[in-house]
Amino acid sequence: MRALDKDYVVGQLEDVLDNLLTTRRCDMELSMEEERQVKNVALDNIRRLIMEYHLRHMHIAAESINNDEVRKEIEWLTGRYLVCPTDKAPHTPTFVCINFIRKLELERLSGPDFVPLQQQPDKVSARLLAQATTFASARHFEDRMPLPHLMTVYKAHKESFRWITNPAGSVLSHIADIYDCLPKFLAVDVQALCASRSDKVMAEHDVRPNYWWPITSLREFVANLPQNVYSIYADNITRCFEAIPTDNSDKGLISVIRFFVQTTME
Repeated sequence: MRALDKDYVVGQLEDVLDNLLTTRRCDMELSMEEERQVKNVALDNIRRLIMEYHLRHMHIAAESINNDEVRKEIEWLTGRYLVCPTDKAPHTPTFVCINFIRKLELERLSGPDFVPLQQQPDKVSARLLAQATTFASARHFEDRMPLPHLMTVYKAHKESFRWITNPAGSVLSHIADIYDCLPKFLAVDVQALCASRSDKVMAEHDVRPNYWWPITSLREFVANLPQNVYSIYADNITRCFEAIPTDNSDKGLISVIRFFVQTTME
């Protein structure tokens, strides 16, 4: 019941109505105004029926997904298939043979991005917990002993998988939250520094360079487009997050973060 997304259902049914109203028969029998009226009446009825459904079932004691028969079907399905999200396709799960995905996972874990350890998982988790408590209070890590797990997203447009090491609900989840907040706090000072350097170049050479290239949203990009655009260049990065080196090289992630922090502290 709570999982029913009214707006999504209405949007899907509206697409169905649009397809029906563009058929040859509807074009012959209905005018544009009549098609608009039919669509409005149908959508009003759909919203009314969804609201009535909500009212009838708003006091149910449990979700239907917790029904014993439903749980058996889900367990049978997930025991044979991995159900993962599809990149750039919301509300579209991907079903992959569980033996096939395990083979790909082992290949991923055997690659250069992972180092095999001889310790037992509980000992590794305890060691990570001891290190994590140096960043935050131990109370943040209560009942969070599992290690991060490997998850995947299917990229249907590239027929490949994107692998992600997910720390959610693990011993490192609170540390990941801290690391996520730090760049946001530092970004304000970095933006101010970039703006001052840009103003300095503008004053000396009458050219304003953009030292701060990240944007917060697509709307910000659109809002800052010039009135006249004379050339457009687009490219596709086939490997983005997977290709960032995590070693101590000049172009590695650690060196970039170190430069980011040092620039802020100037």
